[in-house]
Amino acid sequence: MQQAWAWRLTLTISLSLTAIAVQAQAPSAIQFFMPGGGLPAREIRFTLTRDDGRVEILFTDTKGKFQLSGDLL
Repeated sequence: MQQAWAWRLTLTISLSLTAIAVQAQAPSAIQFFMPGGGLPAREIRFTLTRDDGRVEILFTDTKGKFQLSGDLL
């Protein structure tokens, strides 16, 4: 019985650490899709308005993806 408990604890800790490692490696990004679910044909210009009132005009790449970096995180 004690071995089963130790095995479950080890498995739980391993899965938790794996989930944390995966989250730490994935860069933050947003991606835009067209109404039909497809990718845009070109870059998309969009406006980001922050809580503090600051407004920024940003662009995606050709696949509609925008990397969040710096103070956007």
